[in-house]
Amino acid sequence: MAETPEDKARKNIDRQLDACGWRVQDRKEADITAIERFLSIANMVQDLLIANLKRPRVLRQSVLKRAFEGKLVEQDPDDEPASVLLARIRSEREREQATAGSKSKTRKRGAGRTEPSRRKKTRVAKGQLELF
Repeated sequence: MAETPEDKARKNIDRQLDACGWRVQDRKEADITAIERFLSIANMVQDLLIANLKRPRVLRQSVLKRAFEGKLVEQDPDDEPASVLLARIRSEREREQATAGSKSKTRKRGAGRTEPSRRKKTRVAKGQLELF
């Protein structure tokens, strides 16, 4: 089987490193147990990170659930029930809409007047642009 250019380059580099006093391990002789240990540790760290990234979402849901159940803070027995509060808000909105409706039927101040043009008038004199 013919040598590939990569194999030739690898052998050339290995020879040069040997000449400089560097020992080059063959792939078959290489001890990869340390690398495997580091990879397993990296995988464990990755799993921990993924699990911890999910925690805030779960905590947020838990806090919201307790807040809606009224268990997040101590409740004041003197507070009015939510149904009474909602009924009061509805009646206030209806009253505001009724008053707003009656105002729209009356003539607004200044109605019927014509507004002067808002465009700026320009005049060009002697190559200059003048605004007035």
